[in-house]
Amino acid sequence: KAVVKIGETTYASLPEAIEAVPTDGTETTVVLLEDIVGQGIVTKAGQNVVIDFNGFTYNVDKTVGSAGTETNGFQLLKGSKVTLKNGTLTSNTAKILIQNYSELTVLDMNLDGTKSSACNYVVSNNNGSLDVLGDTSITAAPGKVAFDVCVTSNYPDGVVVTIDTTGTVTGAIEYDLWGTKPAVNKTGLIIKNGTFDITWAVEDALTEEAKENFVVSGGKFTTDVPNEYLAEGLATTLNTSSTYFELVPAVAMVDGITYASFA
Repeated sequence: KAVVKIGETTYASLPEAIEAVPTDGTETTVVLLEDIVGQGIVTKAGQNVVIDFNGFTYNVDKTVGSAGTETNGFQLLKGSKVTLKNGTLTSNTAKILIQNYSELTVLDMNLDGTKSSACNYVVSNNNGSLDVLGDTSITAAPGKVAFDVCVTSNYPDGVVVTIDTTGTVTGAIEYDLWGTKPAVNKTGLIIKNGTFDITWAVEDALTEEAKENFVVSGGKFTTDVPNEYLAEGLATTLNTSSTYFELVPAVAMVDGITYASFA
């Protein structure tokens, strides 16, 4: 039974279609034809794949990954370029819904990590980039991580996560260390827009780097944004209903801390 297609060629599974994507950088679009419960995928260096969920849901029931650690829903390897758009990705079994080493764009998606009690990370980022765009939401279960921004000398080029969405991010945002730090820490976070029902989880060893490598210029937050993460000239203030911290132009600075009012 055909469940996905590339052009006019149909495939019986998403992994089969991903295997058919060339590794010469040619952009290739894979389109879902229905809701699917199936095996996870692994991309290869040189693949440039757009997965158009076409309004459907993909539920990973058999996880993938490196030998002995097959715990990922999608494993997107270094050197690949991946776009996920227009649908929902979830899993009843994954510990990490997406393990990202690629250049990853997520557009108008629901990334749902609540279906698996073992899902500690919705998106784990170790290398490359993650751009969260359009109306994309990332939802972790209570006490779990929406996404991390991982620092490691194993991937010294680092990863940059950019969030510019009208959707909602739910769960922890983690700045974590895997092994040792690279000589230069290029790993950072840029937040331009979104609704954030989050906690900040920054390892002690990365506290100073977070002040340099996090830039928050927009969005609304249930937990206040540390002043050191704010873009220049901004401060935070509770909205009129006291439900969210919002960003506003700073009117004063005292000892390097910006303020939204003189009160």
